[in-house]
Amino acid sequence: MKRGPIIFILFLLSLLVFILGVQYGKTVNIADEALRILLSITPSPSPAASQQGAHTYKTYSNKLCGISFLYPDSFLLQESSSEASLFTPGKQKNLTASCSDNELPTQSQPNNVATRQVKLQQFSVVGHELKEKNSVFVQFSRKHPYNNQIITITVTEGLLPLIEKTFEFTRPS
Repeated sequence: MKRGPIIFILFLLSLLVFILGVQYGKTVNIADEALRILLSITPSPSPAASQQGAHTYKTYSNKLCGISFLYPDSFLLQESSSEASLFTPGKQKNLTASCSDNELPTQSQPNNVATRQVKLQQFSVVGHELKEKNSVFVQFSRKHPYNNQIITITVTEGLLPLIEKTFEFTRPS
């Protein structure tokens, strides 16, 4: 067998490998350039530590209802024996908490009311989204495990994460 065609085929294969290597190198270089551009972008400065720690909170506790949670100390609290409301300094309502001896209503919600899962520390419950003026509220009710009262919370979406993390049922003393 002649060596000429074998050498020619090997030369073509090596040329093909070289061309494929150059193409692969170009794609790696493009990816490397994109990564270099991303890394060269200066991150935006984070807020000063004094601004981050500026929020302070108060604890709301109601012994009759057997509930407690944190709320921003800039909010104004109005309470009665079985209900509490939190307002911003601009008199906008952000939260209402109430307790009642009445059973939970068994009527179904209208079809156009969106539901939402609310995950509190001690339990998870389905809440309903309510729209009033320019605000969206989430309302949920739950039977208190210790005194069997019905606790109803209506809270704005902005305050909901704080309530989810800090809401607790308290034991009667």
